[in-house]
Amino acid sequence: PTGGKAVTLDEIRQDLMLMKEYNFNAIRTAHYPNDIYLYDLADELGLYVVDEANIECHGHYDFICREHSFSAAMLDRVQRMVIRDQNHPSIIGWSLGNEAGFASNHTMLYGWIKGYDSSRFVQYEGAHRPAWGQDPHNYERKGMGTDIICPMYPSIEEITEWAEEIAPRIHETRPFIMCEYAHAMGNSSGSLAD
Repeated sequence: PTGGKAVTLDEIRQDLMLMKEYNFNAIRTAHYPNDIYLYDLADELGLYVVDEANIECHGHYDFICREHSFSAAMLDRVQRMVIRDQNHPSIIGWSLGNEAGFASNHTMLYGWIKGYDSSRFVQYEGAHRPAWGQDPHNYERKGMGTDIICPMYPSIEEITEWAEEIAPRIHETRPFIMCEYAHAMGNSSGSLAD
């Protein structure tokens, strides 16, 4: 690609065709809703999509999610995504964003989505990660915010512990689907051999 951050429609098609060739079957539109063309192609190619709201705030992780002055802006972003993309059969779930804390604003977003579209799941990793950074997930935090357990970068040991010990102990029946399994920036990427 020579367009920098801008990709052509042909490049989007090439990317999705390559994903299908290598047996990928799902996309999370991290970290914002994508071009409509991607959803059209996902519908055509049979890819599952989790559509993610443009809500991310690393610098103010535990502030924006609690601050009422941001609630209207957060709701606007979620509503625009859901209303625009609701008729795409490829979309199986909605994401409340990425790494933006978890508090009352997220609970409000979750409630709005479930009231508008109860046919799809809602996911948000922050609902079971109470602190910023790579602190351990607190899977015993139950409540609104996510219909699935969707951690980022769990080790194989953590996944095994979840399945064999934690989920049975807390009677957790929600699906466990990693929302991110590897992080690569530039030419760095680890733990893929596992």
